[in-house]
Amino acid sequence: MQIAVNIAELQAAENALKIAVDSANQAVHFAQLSSIETQGQGLNRLATVSEVNQIALELAILRQGIDQVITDYVVADFNIADKWQNLILGKYAALGLTRFLNMLGILEEGRVEIFRNTRFESVNPRSLNQLAERIPTGDAQVRIEKYSGVENSDLAGSGAQQGPENTYIVYISGTREWGIDSKDAFDLTSNLALAGDKYSGSLQGVDKAMFQAGITAEDSVILVGYSQGGMVASALVAMQKYRVSHLVTFGSPAMPVTTSNTPKIISVTHREDFVPKVLGPSPQDGRVIVSADSAPDISAHDLHEYRKTARKIDFSPSSEIVELQNALRNLTEKAETSTWHITRSN
Repeated sequence: MQIAVNIAELQAAENALKIAVDSANQAVHFAQLSSIETQGQGLNRLATVSEVNQIALELAILRQGIDQVITDYVVADFNIADKWQNLILGKYAALGLTRFLNMLGILEEGRVEIFRNTRFESVNPRSLNQLAERIPTGDAQVRIEKYSGVENSDLAGSGAQQGPENTYIVYISGTREWGIDSKDAFDLTSNLALAGDKYSGSLQGVDKAMFQAGITAEDSVILVGYSQGGMVASALVAMQKYRVSHLVTFGSPAMPVTTSNTPKIISVTHREDFVPKVLGPSPQDGRVIVSADSAPDISAHDLHEYRKTARKIDFSPSSEIVELQNALRNLTEKAETSTWHITRSN
């Protein structure tokens, strides 16, 4: 069976990497020259040369891997997730390209602006599938629901005796633009920044939207994210700024979220989806990982496919799934709902 892949996109990525490799080699050359000219700072310069050399090596390895992928996709059928995992994309993103682009000033995040798109009333979700269905796919990248008057210890986070007055559910979408430093904050720049533990444009925007929506440290929060949205949600937990009771991700790279008050975590992945594997194996932070079969091609990462999987998971007798469903059903039926659009400032 042939796997349908846009070969032109892979070749374009390869060409971009060739340029990056050339730039890295030039940076090494200039750093070496500088170390000769500034003997008094030789140790610092040698460290810089070593680092840039490592970055250049990472880029060269990835370029070779993409060359192989292009060849294999044309003539072979194989497990896409395992093939992409072999390209050390996680190491490349977090340790290689992120550091290199930061050195060039390309990944430096500026200010973002947030706009409230809509405000309306909605009913509480009651299942994993309904959470997935509410992840934004239109102009807005974030949806926030406020449930008032909730008194539920299950939503207060571990160690709490009584639930807070308000509970919020924050839904965060995935990557919208695959360019670097685009107008949309949910782009490749944010992906790489998040992989490098940076305060990405998307993370900055969601944080601002939550503040504008009135979420405080005393409120309980359920975070739901797809792909990059799951990375943003994980980063929000790691910030320990909010009282997160549950973290639910779909098709997201695994990011450690161990804190002094780690929430209940459910990560839904498809075995054929390479995206959850790009940062390496899942961290040991007590999360429940639900791994399911999906389409044997790139569509395994589609949100639509994850919504179908969530519908099946809702029938699971797993205590973690049942606990989440009960927590959702215990919310007040009506919610004040708002959607938000996040863009980079000019």
